[in-house]
Amino acid sequence: MHPKYRISIIINNYNYGCFVKQAIESALQQTVPVHEVIVVDDGSTDNSLSVINQYKEQVIVVPKANGGQASAFNAGFQASSGDWIWFVDADDWLKEDAVERASLHMRDKIAKIHSSLHAVDEAGKMLGYKVPSNALSDGHVITEIAENGGYSWPPTSGNIFPRWVLDQCMPMPEEEYRLCADLYLCSYAAMPGKVTAVTEPLGFYRIHANNRFHGFRLDSTWLYNQANNILTTAQLTEELFIKYSGDKVFKYPYSRRNIEMLMIADRFSDKKPARRLSVKELHNNWWRSKEIQKAAGKTKYVAVLFWLIIAYAPKPLAKYVILRGIRKGKKVMAEHKTA
Repeated sequence: MHPKYRISIIINNYNYGCFVKQAIESALQQTVPVHEVIVVDDGSTDNSLSVINQYKEQVIVVPKANGGQASAFNAGFQASSGDWIWFVDADDWLKEDAVERASLHMRDKIAKIHSSLHAVDEAGKMLGYKVPSNALSDGHVITEIAENGGYSWPPTSGNIFPRWVLDQCMPMPEEEYRLCADLYLCSYAAMPGKVTAVTEPLGFYRIHANNRFHGFRLDSTWLYNQANNILTTAQLTEELFIKYSGDKVFKYPYSRRNIEMLMIADRFSDKKPARRLSVKELHNNWWRSKEIQKAAGKTKYVAVLFWLIIAYAPKPLAKYVILRGIRKGKKVMAEHKTA
């Protein structure tokens, strides 16, 4: 069986020499052949290129200076010629029948196909849950975006985009999406057509200490990048929603998590994003968020106390509370996922 469409797999890599081989081989060993496999190395300083070059007769190798994930996506897309593009992070990999199964859902007017991914540890051992753990959105998701500011989608390696969508939005902004480039692409693809969810995971999402896109860090540069992601995506969502829905007054519904991250970034990052919300705007949006509007009793009391601390308490106290809260949250999530 050969898919009707030409499918390009683009693997983006930065200092994942220990993982990239598995990603490449998973792309090459599909049950149906793909049109091309492109491996973009984003200025790695480890042994990545020597590993990648072992496959130079089978893949298109695109080495470049370090510029972040968005720049790697741009370089890979520019080198591609497929009808559908599957971006894969170098620390993840695909199931051997992933392309065959995904191709069954490919239609001319579909704007994105996505599937959840099996969570695995650094050694590739299954962790017993999927990422994301909740059900993926399916169909026209514009109403969901209007209510929540987004929809349910997986990390990079679970998303497949048609060229007609990427031709509209690439090259993507590189400075704003040095990390989390999938946020830009998934936000864009939600607007011009239907999103199709594949019921079973098509790949594996590796969770490990060096994962640049997983977890939380109270680091100035990381917080700056996260704030850029949120603010740029909010602006993009507003523009696209107005364009495709006809609603001329749509305002992005920031979630409580968005606003708290922006406040933390505003207080702890030395670099300030070009697009910023004032403390008054942050405060007003936090109170208007759906989570706070629905909160009551002890839940609301704790939420308000947390907000007051991160927004106005002395920095040492705010930092302590933030890091303690993150550690507790990770512990609760781990217990929930293994229950």
